[in-house]
Amino acid sequence: MQTVALDHGWRVRERTDDLATTYWRSDLDDSDWADTVVPGQWATTPGIAPGGGPKAYRLGFSLPPIGRDRRARVRARGVFYYAHYWLDDAYLGDRHGYFLPHEVDATAALRASGDHVLAIEVECPTQTDRTAKTIVTGVFSHWDAIDPEFNPGGIWQPVDVVVTGPAYLAYTTVQCRKVSPAAARLAVRIGIDSDAERRCRVELTLREAGSGDVADARTQEVDLVEGVTGVELALAVSQPRLWWPHKLGDQPLYVLEATLTGLDGEQWDRAERTTGLRELTVDDWTFSVNGERMFVRGANHAPTRMALVDASAEASLADVRLAKDANLDLLRVHAHVAQDHLYDAADREGLLLWQDFPLQWGYSRRIRKDAVAQARELVRTRGHHPSIALWCCHNEPLAVEITDVAEMSGWQAARAAASLLAPSWNKNRLDPALRRAFEDEDPTRFCDEKSGELPSPWSGGTDTHMYCGWYVGEMRHFGRLAGSFPALTRFVSEFGAQALPRTELLEAMGCGQWPDIDWDLLSERHSAQPSLLHRYVDPDDHGDLASYVDATQRYQGELLKYHIELLRRSKYAPTGGFALFQFADAYPAVTWSILDADREPKLGYRYVRDACADVIVCAQWPAATYAPGEQVALDLYVVSDLRRPLHDLELEASLGASTHRYRGEVDADSTAHAGRFTAPAPPAPGTYRLELSLCDSGGSALATNSYDVEVG
Repeated sequence: MQTVALDHGWRVRERTDDLATTYWRSDLDDSDWADTVVPGQWATTPGIAPGGGPKAYRLGFSLPPIGRDRRARVRARGVFYYAHYWLDDAYLGDRHGYFLPHEVDATAALRASGDHVLAIEVECPTQTDRTAKTIVTGVFSHWDAIDPEFNPGGIWQPVDVVVTGPAYLAYTTVQCRKVSPAAARLAVRIGIDSDAERRCRVELTLREAGSGDVADARTQEVDLVEGVTGVELALAVSQPRLWWPHKLGDQPLYVLEATLTGLDGEQWDRAERTTGLRELTVDDWTFSVNGERMFVRGANHAPTRMALVDASAEASLADVRLAKDANLDLLRVHAHVAQDHLYDAADREGLLLWQDFPLQWGYSRRIRKDAVAQARELVRTRGHHPSIALWCCHNEPLAVEITDVAEMSGWQAARAAASLLAPSWNKNRLDPALRRAFEDEDPTRFCDEKSGELPSPWSGGTDTHMYCGWYVGEMRHFGRLAGSFPALTRFVSEFGAQALPRTELLEAMGCGQWPDIDWDLLSERHSAQPSLLHRYVDPDDHGDLASYVDATQRYQGELLKYHIELLRRSKYAPTGGFALFQFADAYPAVTWSILDADREPKLGYRYVRDACADVIVCAQWPAATYAPGEQVALDLYVVSDLRRPLHDLELEASLGASTHRYRGEVDADSTAHAGRFTAPAPPAPGTYRLELSLCDSGGSALATNSYDVEVG
């Protein structure tokens, strides 16, 4: 096997009508075309118009002619979105899909000569009817947390030529089907592409990463047909080293090497997959890893960078570590597929990933066949990662236009809410077809058919999106809904509020000077929803931008704390976890993130980190206001995610001159009602603090917390 990188010398030009029949010709004079960089995306590459295309790329390269027993293909590892491939005046075919490798056979041309011209036409059309989109690009084509003028088009991953024997490994997947401390069983699925009927040998070797010790190996001869032959083989590991999320254990990894050879021993092709041995189940939204139940604390994750090509391995690793530092267990890869290094980092660091298929809101009926094929390929290309906990087919399959939710009329909002309940083609045809594809390709993982669907008479509902305190009412309304409809809290996969980033970043966006902030610019290009920001945090109450930024961040932090504490108090009864919206920004913006585009934390990051600690002490949220001397009566709770019980605990609660102490214990991985704090509100109007502290029997602090109590 030989891989030749095609990484220098690319040229590009708009594919105008007059170029349609000539851009691919090897004798075309392209000396006046613009030099460009591959990989790259149009929006961030100088000299290229950022629209949807089409754009024509050309590259001249040399490669010694391959032998008669060799095959070759051009592989573009990632292209947004449609591409046509030509080599030496011969049309090789068309491919599409942004997160899948495009591969076209180039054997004939590469046998014939040593000098070549490769031409690729790329197009990424803007989706004009956003209720019936036709490309599988998720957030990159339609989202309220990405610049609406951004087009992701371009060749965003490397392009190379791959030379193999007469047959090659079209795909290699590995899944851990059964695991225990004594043994693990793995299923390895391989697709072998052959140019004719022949017999070959497949060799599998599973080694421990690091040590290189062989855990198991297998060799099998296979009869191939012309085209792709599917093969499934089994491996077994005795005394396996199990992979765990970071709060539960270590992250040992194994490397599977698959080698394809002829019967004479000549190597034709080789592939590697790094995996972990673990079993992860989701039962009614309660997660268990290797038989250990765990309450999942998560956040939705935008693309690391709006232009994926700019997302480095270091940036992905930093995001994973920032999530761990915030005491999170999971990132939801929200309606996109990320760079490979995000998954590698999550594997090594022990962070779970909820992997969305890149569908968001409404799609055309004609997309189903293509989407199903891409779902299968997503499993084949990413399914070996132990960090991926589940697949999700579709985020919010709404049948209405999503533009500015904050500015929806009452009728539009009612239609949007109804579409979450009513049957539709997206929900009742597209999404079930995708679920069947995921379950067929990967029986080891839970598949969430649609995210954000409310319970209804014809549907049990799934995970829920609850925006009390932002799109709907006040944040305390969430507690009332949870009390009346507990099914809404089985897993809340979106909740939150927008907050302004630091003033320096806002000024860099061109927001203007206080109080004349250019809210139209922040809304149109930077995702802000000013009407809602102003509803919950009135700018008239603040004398400068820094004060207003601080107030929006405090509001966001308080809202997230309220939701997280309420959900943790209902651990397993019925809540299995949550994923707040959202973790970090993909570009300079005003969003629901707790980290801005430069990864500077908002105040919400600290609120989340504290509310997600392994052990917390919390109270029923105080009322909005109390009259002087009015009775303040609040239930107190201790929540522990530790795998051991805590005994002889002392909880102290104080408000003004009133202090009470409680003693008790909390079982492993559980919630305990610690008592009820009752005291009169202070006699004078003002803001007071209810202070909570939790200590162990030796007096060491385990957790603290506080709440504002308004008296007026």
